[in-house]
Amino acid sequence: MLPVLCGYFNKILGFLLSKDKQRMCEYLLLKMEGAIFDGLMKHMSHHSLALLTIELLQIQIKAEPTKKAGLKTSMYEWENSDQENNEDEAENEGVLTTEQQKMKQILAAKGKQIVMGLLENMSAKN
Repeated sequence: MLPVLCGYFNKILGFLLSKDKQRMCEYLLLKMEGAIFDGLMKHMSHHSLALLTIELLQIQIKAEPTKKAGLKTSMYEWENSDQENNEDEAENEGVLTTEQQKMKQILAAKGKQIVMGLLENMSAKN
């Protein structure tokens, strides 16, 4: 692999992640089942691909806020105190969907795989 092409690949994937992170994560982690990490592990000696691996491993899967059925969605709520607002925010945090849980599991498993692979490749001096 040419280092210049690795740099281009890093930039393209970084751009796609910045534009539509959710769809890219679904594709890389669910549809491809994290296979990108296997390929990146083989070429970890290239700086650009190592940076891309680090960036991918740092992805945080977060739940989207959900609204309860009966919760006011009005822009103006005059009689709410700060304490009530904090309680509403805590109730609306949401939970991970099954797809998000699976993405989190794949990400954790591939992260462990990469760390173990790097440890195995270390020389006796290190």
